[in-house]
Amino acid sequence: AIPHAAGRLAAAARAIAQGGNGRASTPHTLGRAVSLLRCPSERSLMADNLRVLIDARMLMGRFSGVARMVTRLIENLATMPNVRVIALCGSEPYEPWASCSDFEKIVSDFSRKDRSPVRRLLWEAAKLRHWIARSGADVFHATWNTGVPFRCPVPSVLTVHDVIPWDEPVRGLSTRAARACYRYSLGASVRRAQRVAAVSGFTADQIARKVCVDPTQTRVIYNGVEVPKTITGAAPRAERPYLLYVGGFEPRKNLEAVFGVMSRYWVQHDPAMELHLTGWAHQLGNAAKSAY
Repeated sequence: AIPHAAGRLAAAARAIAQGGNGRASTPHTLGRAVSLLRCPSERSLMADNLRVLIDARMLMGRFSGVARMVTRLIENLATMPNVRVIALCGSEPYEPWASCSDFEKIVSDFSRKDRSPVRRLLWEAAKLRHWIARSGADVFHATWNTGVPFRCPVPSVLTVHDVIPWDEPVRGLSTRAARACYRYSLGASVRRAQRVAAVSGFTADQIARKVCVDPTQTRVIYNGVEVPKTITGAAPRAERPYLLYVGGFEPRKNLEAVFGVMSRYWVQHDPAMELHLTGWAHQLGNAAKSAY
């Protein structure tokens, strides 16, 4: 789905440049979001060699789910004809891209210290617009929940993955000051972007309620799924079937409900079915630990 949807970006941009509505039917990634942009009258997108700047500053330190989405988006979009991808990196280049020449990489002065909510807000307010203008991009994709600067020099698309930090303390956003910065950054970025992409209908509804914006501005664009081209070897056979949970252990994951459902399943259906979890039992929250 990722390469197919990414390919829609170039066609959509050409339609915009030619005065069409640029609407694409594929819902899986940036292509549909950019296809819904209305370009400012004073600036037209080139029909060929569209330059797309994608925010990749999060590729420092812990490799998160957002980082996974961004790397695959950039790598697949770079294979599309008539599209030139530019990755806006932090001060530490992403090591797996060291020898890659399929797309441009801009190493900015955004450091690990700038990842804190306050410093990130200040950096984006003071410097992000400069880096976007310097890139020569036609479109900017802010992939990291916030990060659309004031008076962005090109049309912008914002992807919001969730709005959990708005009300709930999470890693890096545990203080009131940090969450206040997050709320301001999210609200400002949503209002500044020409189009907002949410990865689920729930997130889109939360954006509309929390930020108080027109819900028609947000499009639900699900994360793409990439099927491996080849399987290098046969997977080891388990002695008996089991259900595998792959995810975090934060309270919002509601793991106690998983244990409760499995308890009923064992009584009513198959007591031999096993439940396997990634991670360690001591990482469970209190409610989940009790159920476990």
